[in-house]
Amino acid sequence: NTKAMREGSAALVRLAPENPLGHYILGLTEADSGHWIKAEHELLLARKMGMPADMVQQMLDGGIRANARTQRLLYGAGYAVGGWLAGLGLLLAVGVLLSKSTLAAVQRTQATGQFEATPSERRIRSLYRIVIIITSLYFYISIPFLVLLVLAMVGGIFYLFLVMERIPVRLALFIIIAALYTLYAVVRSIFTRLKDSEPGRAISSSEVPLLWALAEEVAARVGTRPVDAIYLTPGVDIAVTERGALLDKYRGKGQRCLLLGLGALGDTTQRQLRVILAHEYGHFAAGDTAGGNLANQVYWSIQHMAYRLASSGQARLYNPAWVFILAFQRIYLRITLGASRLQEILADRTAALVYGPRDSASALTQIMRQTLMFNLQVGHEVELAETARRHTLPNVYVLPPLESEAQQKRLQQEWDQAVNQATLPFDSHPALRDRLALFERMADQGETEEDHSAPAWQLLPHADVLQQEMTLELQKSVWQ
Repeated sequence: NTKAMREGSAALVRLAPENPLGHYILGLTEADSGHWIKAEHELLLARKMGMPADMVQQMLDGGIRANARTQRLLYGAGYAVGGWLAGLGLLLAVGVLLSKSTLAAVQRTQATGQFEATPSERRIRSLYRIVIIITSLYFYISIPFLVLLVLAMVGGIFYLFLVMERIPVRLALFIIIAALYTLYAVVRSIFTRLKDSEPGRAISSSEVPLLWALAEEVAARVGTRPVDAIYLTPGVDIAVTERGALLDKYRGKGQRCLLLGLGALGDTTQRQLRVILAHEYGHFAAGDTAGGNLANQVYWSIQHMAYRLASSGQARLYNPAWVFILAFQRIYLRITLGASRLQEILADRTAALVYGPRDSASALTQIMRQTLMFNLQVGHEVELAETARRHTLPNVYVLPPLESEAQQKRLQQEWDQAVNQATLPFDSHPALRDRLALFERMADQGETEEDHSAPAWQLLPHADVLQQEMTLELQKSVWQ
């Protein structure tokens, strides 16, 4: 009568807590109920109070100790997984809070028309760096939990087979193979490394002296060290990066690189290009490029794991690794892209401080229009080439303007969308209207004396040679 034993032993422990017999019998009843940890505790307590050691040891060796150890492991794993999931939820909450705090701080600054970062923005920026580091490390902490979840899921399924007393061979093989593919993708992502390859076609100061002189002039105006290398790319992006060891970057001795998309030049003037470069130098001045190695490495590992799961057919919601990737990527992007938006706002202010908000707005508008125009022009040429069954393109940097009514309408639609769209949580840059609104609230106190309305193309001698070279690179990316 288990119920009578439990009540009797509980009464014995209550009435005579120093009597080992009550603890001994209570241990047996707890074991009968599957409470192995409690059973082990009571038996050890009985032995300590004087119960014959051989009797206690016999019961412990009869399965109580082994089951108690297993139960502790399961409880520990459950608490660990629960804490890990709670940590993911906390990171998401922090990302949302930081994103809202960034927007609020920017709106307060817009109202006062300040250029420099406010104390609240500096605090948010520092907090972002800490949270990004913690989130990046959390990815690697998550790997053992993913392995544990996959193994637990497979073990649970096979235990169910044993309970059913039937093992479907094909299903069992599928589960084993799927688990192996998943574990390989998870573990392999740890060892994925970013390749430090050349980001474009390097151009020396002797090849384009005017462009280098302009880059050095803008750096002097911003008050920071000029770039060490300039790379041409076939697209429309203009960006900066820093290469070298992490310590060198923090000491300000990394190799500063400017990536200049040839497609961005178009009708851009030299003055507008100066403003754009001032924005990019603002990232250098603020140290935005110094500590991105860990964040970039983690994002690359996330992408690599997702690719391997998808290519092996394991991108399914029943796969815990795939669910983790979907959730963690959103959390990671929410945090890192929020930090990126704040960096872009402060870089915009740097450009406006040097060249004035009016010219900054002009440069931003021009680069946005040129981006839309270039992408539509190149897309149209690629369609024509596909229709004609040829894999060659004309010089895409001197294409005629979009003339058809359909093309003009599409360009206007895309421009209206770019102008009217609000900033979204997963945008790397603030929306165009928010950036222009920031400039509108600032007093125009930048440099305005010199006339730099000459086309930016004049900075590149033998521009036609570079255009043909980049057109070939674009062809390779389209039809490779």
